[in-house]
Amino acid sequence: MRAPEPPAPGAAAALARGPLGLSDFEDGPVPDAATRDLMDRVHMLVDPALPRALEQQAWTRVTVRLADGTTFEEKPRGASGHPSTPLTDAELRTKFLACATPVIGADAAEGVAEQVAHLEDIPDIRALTSRLTGEQD
Repeated sequence: MRAPEPPAPGAAAALARGPLGLSDFEDGPVPDAATRDLMDRVHMLVDPALPRALEQQAWTRVTVRLADGTTFEEKPRGASGHPSTPLTDAELRTKFLACATPVIGADAAEGVAEQVAHLEDIPDIRALTSRLTGEQD
């Protein structure tokens, strides 16, 4: 008998709502009904058909099986942001802002992103680190 597959709440949330952010991984109850409804029906399995080297590079294959038995499958691909599939500068900035804004605020996050984009122009690195520590004048 095969062991039950563990639920995959992250995959359920992505299926229900689209791209996820840091707040989607906070501890506690899952806040939205659409994700909760899918959680018992979305499972993660290790795909033995993927070479181990690809598995270590966060490669995935997504298969959706509907109640009527219809199956849809996405070809295996690597995760965006992995060294083999890097994010564009715009994608990296968007991800940074999504992660940093709740912690340091929108203005500071925008300032840090702008300074990092032009790091070579910063005469004193304290101008950047002060934004990160909240010690701006």
